[in-house]
Amino acid sequence: MHFTAFDDSDDLAKWLSDHVAYALSKSIESKGKASLVVSGGSTPGKFFKALSAKDIAWEHVSICLADERCVPKSSNHSNTRMITLELLQNKAAKAHMVPLYDDESGIEKLSDLESEIRSLLPFDVVILGMGNDGHTASLFPGADNLGQATQDNDKHILVAINAPGAEEPRVTLSASALTSAGNIVLHIEGAKKRETLDHATEAGDPAKMPIRYILEKRPDLRVIWAP
Repeated sequence: MHFTAFDDSDDLAKWLSDHVAYALSKSIESKGKASLVVSGGSTPGKFFKALSAKDIAWEHVSICLADERCVPKSSNHSNTRMITLELLQNKAAKAHMVPLYDDESGIEKLSDLESEIRSLLPFDVVILGMGNDGHTASLFPGADNLGQATQDNDKHILVAINAPGAEEPRVTLSASALTSAGNIVLHIEGAKKRETLDHATEAGDPAKMPIRYILEKRPDLRVIWAP
């Protein structure tokens, strides 16, 4: 694990937007396209705003969420809605959004969505977040399909999740799909999440702190933090 602390969230957002813009541009230069996986929540707001203004060939970028709540796109709880309002703006409005959930077809049609996501593997860039309980994406402690979502293969890359710590049913990218990325970053902020990370780096059952699945599979994980 490579840990970098920033003075504040503004400095972190500037560095991360520069880092991601460079990685995406290099992928487009080398293969004509790029894929980016991002996380929801309140933490990445400044990063999204900074990234959306970057001069990238956005029309060649596919953006996918690490996880999504099973709610309509119009819901305030929808990560898709948040990404649309905060990231797919300015220059980034030309990017292609790849959905994890379709509220019209529901959970039963995950396999239809999975085929497009699978075509993006391995992802070029993945930006993860982490909850105070040690979950990442929707890999929650106590989740019903956590075992399936953390299998060390790509049989299931999109998994339905119900968990005590989640307000709604969700869908999540698997740990295998997330850790396939050429460039993977964990973005956390605040004293509590720094404490959670420190705990996660100690030996313990990954099912109790699923961020450990990521730390174990990607010892080169870059972690960035601001107070």
